[in-house]
Amino acid sequence: MLNQPQRLSMTALAGIADILPGDDLADILARAIRSNDVTLSDGDILVIAHKVVSKAEGQVVSLATIKPGEEARELAAQLNKDPRKIEVILRESRRVVRAFKHPQQAEGILIAEHRLGFICANAAVDESNVGEDNTVILLPKDPDSSARRICAALEETFGVRLGVVITDTFGRPGGWDWSMSPSAWPTCPLRSAWSATGMPLAGSWPSPSRPWPMK
Repeated sequence: MLNQPQRLSMTALAGIADILPGDDLADILARAIRSNDVTLSDGDILVIAHKVVSKAEGQVVSLATIKPGEEARELAAQLNKDPRKIEVILRESRRVVRAFKHPQQAEGILIAEHRLGFICANAAVDESNVGEDNTVILLPKDPDSSARRICAALEETFGVRLGVVITDTFGRPGGWDWSMSPSAWPTCPLRSAWSATGMPLAGSWPSPSRPWPMK
């Protein structure tokens, strides 16, 4: 039978200041881990909100620099949104999935397929917690690479095998976060092992979390 862990614990890291473009996020996290007296062990997973990664990587756009095109202006009129923000959304998107506005809504809804394959509101272009007016945050250009880079730096610093998951709600109700960086998860190869009910496993590779499905 498998010897599976019986306990799950979560620790929030306190004392992390607002992240700015160019910040060394791995170093900031390492210092926060130490200052919070957290001891990392093999198999621990750090879950990071995408906004801090995006900020550190400079994925921040001032709307003052954006000139909306014809499609952006048309969608903005339909949805009562800032045409500059619509232009940023279109640049981040493969396609618009749906755009609609109910009469009772101040602003309409724009669902798009992000260039990374995620289908979400506004192609994950976000105005909240940016720190500056008329500024939006984009997703990291390559969340997998970002997660691998942060993971490698922290593993070297602490000498343990870790996983790093970068997440976002993607505008879904309930505040649930979805992973956008499955490549940095620690997987556990179980060859010639047994399931919990005694069935032999010929070649399963269970992961501690489920990635957001991508095309």
